Amino acid sequence: MTEQRKFEHQNLQTATFEDCSLAGATFNDVDLSGATFANVNLRDARWANVNLAGVAIGHQNLLAARFEDCSLAGATFSDVDLSGATFANVNLAGVSIDDANIEGLTIFGYDIQALIRAQLERDPSV
Repeated sequence: MTEQRKFEHQNLQTATFEDCSLAGATFNDVDLSGATFANVNLRDARWANVNLAGVAIGHQNLLAARFEDCSLAGATFSDVDLSGATFANVNLAGVSIDDANIEGLTIFGYDIQALIRAQLERDPSV
């Protein structure tokens, strides 16, 4: 039996999550600004009305995660699996994504991998 993890109406600014599984967790109305996630399984996690401004997310499984009505301004994603993840109505100002699997990643309804392929076809020097 899998334990349900819910975080609601919490202030978790600058929290550190490390070497754990939060697969399927629900985050609703949570302030995680400045938090650090290191080697955390966040597969199928649901994020709604969450402040993730300035978070550092590294070595993560975010497969099929859903972010809705969130701020990710200034967030850094490195060595992450974002395949099948969805970002809807989110603030992505200044976000950095490096070394990521983006197969099936959707942002604002657009397939990001297809957009990148199209851009590379127009300008291979990018």
